[in-house]
Amino acid sequence: MRRAGRLLRQRRLGSGLGVGLGSGVGSGVGSGPGSGVGFGVGLGLHARRRGLGTAAAPNPSPNPKPSATPKPLDEEGKLVARAREVLEAYDAEGDDVDSAAWAETLSTAKASLREVVGTESPNAIEAAYLLGVLYLRQPTEPPPRPATPSAAAAGGGDGPNPAQAAVLAEILALRKTARRQRREKARRVLRGVPVQNQFIGPNGVEVQKQRAAPAIRVGVGEHFRAYRWFHAAAMGGHVNAMTRLGNLCVDNVGDDLSGGSANIGAAVDWYVRAAAAPAPSSDAMYNLAKLYRDGFQAQVSNTGEVQELVPQDSRRARFWLSRAGERGDADAALWLAHAARDGDAALGFDAPDRDACLAWLRKAMDMDAPGVWFYAAQLYRFGDPDIGMAPEEDKFWAYAERGAQGGDADALWALADAYMIGTPLRPRSPRKALALYERACDAGSGESALCLGALFFNGEAGVPQDYKAAFRYYELAAERGILIAWRNLAFMHAAGQGVPQDLAAAGRIFETWGPLIHDWLAEQTK
Repeated sequence: MRRAGRLLRQRRLGSGLGVGLGSGVGSGVGSGPGSGVGFGVGLGLHARRRGLGTAAAPNPSPNPKPSATPKPLDEEGKLVARAREVLEAYDAEGDDVDSAAWAETLSTAKASLREVVGTESPNAIEAAYLLGVLYLRQPTEPPPRPATPSAAAAGGGDGPNPAQAAVLAEILALRKTARRQRREKARRVLRGVPVQNQFIGPNGVEVQKQRAAPAIRVGVGEHFRAYRWFHAAAMGGHVNAMTRLGNLCVDNVGDDLSGGSANIGAAVDWYVRAAAAPAPSSDAMYNLAKLYRDGFQAQVSNTGEVQELVPQDSRRARFWLSRAGERGDADAALWLAHAARDGDAALGFDAPDRDACLAWLRKAMDMDAPGVWFYAAQLYRFGDPDIGMAPEEDKFWAYAERGAQGGDADALWALADAYMIGTPLRPRSPRKALALYERACDAGSGESALCLGALFFNGEAGVPQDYKAAFRYYELAAERGILIAWRNLAFMHAAGQGVPQDLAAAGRIFETWGPLIHDWLAEQTK
């Protein structure tokens, strides 16, 4: 269950470039639109694209009232805001993040948030939630730094970089100021001076009892600290914390000694709480829909028996996914559009439904769902006889160009593919296709890398024949998950084109990827 970046992979409805090298690495450029390639669904359970998330807000009113001037943040609020910035900067580094270099910064952020949680600050619930996120990133505390001055302080070594050192200094200064303000607040209470938002007990001072950490009755592996902080935030009404708790339970089913039943039961409970909250989470609705659509099975560790923990339920799946789409979840709307188009019985569509498909597709387009312009462009480019839709080329160009303007790699690929073939409205233009393939490849398109490899292999579209460039593009396509690129690499290794001849490398590729390539090719010829 990933926590961000849930993207619906769209239907590949054709390709102007041949994806194979033919016999003995023959021609790589085709001349027709090709056949449909199915719809690969990459739908996981997520607290999704919204990054760290915040407590969900209700849907905006159609006629919102002018908002009052926001109150300045107190020191606890500044600490929470700074910790959030630290997390966003850490996550921005992606897979290349150096966890060791960030260790001290994350630990300091955690320490500052723990101080906020122990106060009566209105930011305490958000601080608990962010602590949970921090403990997901750094489940255990790093070893303490030596007391002696480090090499970094002397101008070298692997200590925090200047930017992180400035962050640490700012957080420490905010913590000192917050402590001073809390001490002053306590003195005012003892002197009998009223304090805003302070509840005074019978003896003049309220003693806030700290609740013991809840017993964890599900298996969450090394993330038990994150679970407890998310639990504290969820008890305060934080819906994103509830969704995260559900995600943790599903992610760690293997750690549940009851065979997964406790984890999955708890996950469904937390998702339902978040989905039914006064300001409900569409992420939780989406995750419930995914669970009920696919069902959930787990293997009991001691017996090996497979148990069905969540039975498939198309009615509930459709209900929760529709609720998510109606509340503005763009991914849910696009998923429903495709389910209606395919007649997905697991989502309550017994047959393809043109009206429902187009209605949900329009909603997804209104919300600018990720990938929606490519999906709509390909639908109108080729039509779909299953729902009685004929091609409408003008809409294809309009939707593909709209997606390309936003940098969508798939939309750029679709435009390049159309220019490579030519259409009744726009003539064939290999040079335009080449430029669009390059833009799409830069944006992350594996298909475009494959097509560029074929162009350089054959020396077409105005580029010279260059086996080394072709090999590099095929490698890039293979890294991005394009199976047929592995076959092309194997042929080039065997023929010594672009690289020294290496029959052993070709054999290893076919040994590893051969069955999958065979299945893929068989699927394309159906």
